Amino acid sequence: MQFLWKYLDDLVGKGIEISVLLEFLLYAFLSVVPLSLPLAVLLASLITYGNLAERFELLAMKAAGVSLFKIMQPVMVFLLLLSGGAFYFSNNILPKAQLNMWTLLYSIRFKSPEMQIPEASFYTGLNGYSIYVREKDNKNKLLYDVIIYDFTNGFNNVSIMLADTGKIEITEDKNNMVLTLMKGESFENLKRQAGMTGQSYPYRRESFDRKQLIRDDLNAGFNRLDNSVMKDDYMSKNMHQLSSTIDSINVILDSIYSDAYVGISEEIFLKKDSIAENVSLKYPNIKAFFEDLPSGKERQAIIYSTHRLKSVSHNFIQVKDNTGYRKYLIRRHNIEWHRKITLSIACFIFFFIGAPLGAIIKKGGLGTPVVVSVLFFIVYYMIDNTSYKMARDGVWDVVVGMWMSSFVLSMIGMVLTYISAKEISISSKLSYSEIKKKIKSIFAKKNKDDGEI
Repeated sequence: MQFLWKYLDDLVGKGIEISVLLEFLLYAFLSVVPLSLPLAVLLASLITYGNLAERFELLAMKAAGVSLFKIMQPVMVFLLLLSGGAFYFSNNILPKAQLNMWTLLYSIRFKSPEMQIPEASFYTGLNGYSIYVREKDNKNKLLYDVIIYDFTNGFNNVSIMLADTGKIEITEDKNNMVLTLMKGESFENLKRQAGMTGQSYPYRRESFDRKQLIRDDLNAGFNRLDNSVMKDDYMSKNMHQLSSTIDSINVILDSIYSDAYVGISEEIFLKKDSIAENVSLKYPNIKAFFEDLPSGKERQAIIYSTHRLKSVSHNFIQVKDNTGYRKYLIRRHNIEWHRKITLSIACFIFFFIGAPLGAIIKKGGLGTPVVVSVLFFIVYYMIDNTSYKMARDGVWDVVVGMWMSSFVLSMIGMVLTYISAKEISISSKLSYSEIKKKIKSIFAKKNKDDGEI
């Protein structure tokens, strides 16, 4: 539902065939599997083991000498197969689904481009025009307070049109767009005539009650773009392709760093002139150099040093600009590489949360398990989304960012499995006091040992 609301404006009112919409929804469905599959595992394990505990079947098996771990073993085998299938899906099916989905979305966006004109910002989707609309009425296809810059005759011959109201209509053959403007003015620069002197251009001003602009090259029908448009995107690659791309970008970065090192080294160390030789060979510090300079040469030395520092600083800024975006691409490719593994691991971790938790709460059905599953999944989603953004922006290392949620949930799963296997009652009244006594005894022992030392 979140996905549909996000792209609702791109889908509604375009006259798209139902088969195309269903295809788009299929690709969208496949793209949310990485979020839905771990939640499904968590919910299923909670319901299954909650039902077993509620009907005292777990108690009967434990009474017969079967441990909780052995009870979980058959499902663990299934989870291994499911995790392998999840990895195959992430590495082979999901990239193709993402490629087809985004290609189809861009194809839909290019259909009926008049629907893409935003409010209160300039739109340049129509070649040769820049359109500003203060307010739109999509139902009646009306535009209010319209400003149009027409660059079709060149920048020096721009035409500007202002209108109180405008209306967009598409012809039946989907190849022409008619823009009707009401109550406005137009300003047009005229081309320079032969023999004219000076820098100014003549212009023409016109007031109108109704004016029509016709675009005969619209082609507003649905044309599917080729998948090659999105093939280089990191979301449409498998692990082998991601690794190859990362290696290629690293080679480019090494080349940039190598060239920058040579250039900056030559700028700082290898330029041989009188001032540089005097400073580097004859004087131990800059103060001694200035004291020995002839009268009137101090300013020349300062200007020379300033110029050298500016040159080096410019080289560093240029290197930063050349490498910044490539480092970002490496992070995004690394994130997608790790994401394909974390999906299968998340399924396994959520099972070790859901199974022991179901045995602890002893509730089956769709009541308590659903609530508990959603709460755990919200925690997982918040940690995963926050750490992902940290890794994407370069604040955290990619490995730390992508595996943080798995690490936290694996710790929770280990604790819950231990509690369930040892049959420790979470609601025991003595649990808090016992924990308090143990903490006091640990600190008392530590203080005693420190006193002896």
